[in-house]
Amino acid sequence: MPSKPRYHCTQTQLVTLATTGWGNYLRQLPAFATLRGYYTQELATQALAAIDAANALPDSQVRSAQLQVLHIQLQQQASHCLSHWQQLKRYILTSFPTDTLRFRLSEAGAARYAKAQNHNWQQLQSLNTSAANFLVTHSATLSAGQNMPASFATSYQAHIATFDTLFIAFIGAEQAAYNATHTKIAAFNSIYASLITLFADGQALFKNQTGLRRQFTFTHVLALITTHSSPQDSHS
Repeated sequence: MPSKPRYHCTQTQLVTLATTGWGNYLRQLPAFATLRGYYTQELATQALAAIDAANALPDSQVRSAQLQVLHIQLQQQASHCLSHWQQLKRYILTSFPTDTLRFRLSEAGAARYAKAQNHNWQQLQSLNTSAANFLVTHSATLSAGQNMPASFATSYQAHIATFDTLFIAFIGAEQAAYNATHTKIAAFNSIYASLITLFADGQALFKNQTGLRRQFTFTHVLALITTHSSPQDSHS
């Protein structure tokens, strides 16, 4: 499973919150430098660069766009394949003796048709394979008496090849979307972890200065920026 967000806000809110937090840190850098040696200007530069890099990663809408486009194309191509199989069935019914039809239709993949029609892509691949093999094995019988046009097998094979190409691309897009989701959540988890450490030190440094301490309190800074965040902001 992709990483789970450890931040209890949207990613857009976390970007604003972390940017604000590190800005507050820079204004109080001398105080932070007395606490830890690694509290420097460079640390803030690196933290802000990490925020920009994470924010630049594709959001959920971008990640799913190609997947949705491929899914639509896959459905369209599946329809062509199913339509061709139904036409093949008609050719079978007029090419073989009645008492053998049940076996010939089974050979052509009939048992897989219902699941294939219900968008089971693996079953449709198997149906396509059975149909393609059937066309090769029984080409002469199907074509006898000008029953099946010579162009039919070529057309069917072309649709099968296109479906296979789209299916491979669809699986790849699914994996890419999964990986991108994991990468983005992990990047924001890292930003959150660094920010929480910074805020904890800020609260300790300014425990007797309420105004400054609030600048390093996650819930307080989040409350300040929440009203400026879109309700459609993504968590992943």
